[in-house]
Amino acid sequence: MSWPRWYGDAVFSGMVDHVGRVEAVERHDGALRLWICSSFQDLVLGESVAVDGACLTVVSSRGGTFQADVSAETQRLTVSSAYQVGTEVNLERALRVGDRLGGHWVTGHVDTTLTLTQMENRGEYRWLRVEGFHPKDRALLSRKGSVCVNGVSLTVNEVGDSYFTLLLVPHTLGRTNLQALGVGSAVNIEWDWMAKVVLEALQTRFSERKDDQSHPLH
Repeated sequence: MSWPRWYGDAVFSGMVDHVGRVEAVERHDGALRLWICSSFQDLVLGESVAVDGACLTVVSSRGGTFQADVSAETQRLTVSSAYQVGTEVNLERALRVGDRLGGHWVTGHVDTTLTLTQMENRGEYRWLRVEGFHPKDRALLSRKGSVCVNGVSLTVNEVGDSYFTLLLVPHTLGRTNLQALGVGSAVNIEWDWMAKVVLEALQTRFSERKDDQSHPLH
């Protein structure tokens, strides 16, 4: 089995396969170890699985349950520190070469957690407003652009100075843990990888130009 890798890491599409369940949680000296029940029956040691969008490594597997360790850095940047027995989590295996890319490129490196501040049911759809991102991250959001929320590839509907909105379709609600969110819920956020690459390139180029102008040739 071959998984595509970008800069040495597994990649995902943000198309959640199914919702799993945390079966056991072990905490010791800041370390976090999870046992997760899933529908995956053939996970192998070392394989990458996105758990609510965070790329975790399978360290043990038996039947439909796998074990993964969560580093202190991942705990700091994600909702994983709040996991308890019974917590439902979105699961996706890493893409294989030749897989369809139905969402967008997702690295599994969660950037931050944000808060759901408003929610409305609009017929079969659900409208969400998510707030709390840093002003420097505003450039990573665009109307009709992509964002990964709890491992789900979603389209941004509207962007404000400190918020963005989403509209969840019935299929997404039925296949992910986003249906269980309520006002005040924290969610994992990964900004669009392409947007991050472009922004970093522009910032680097702008910095180089400033250096060139401050050191003219004589």
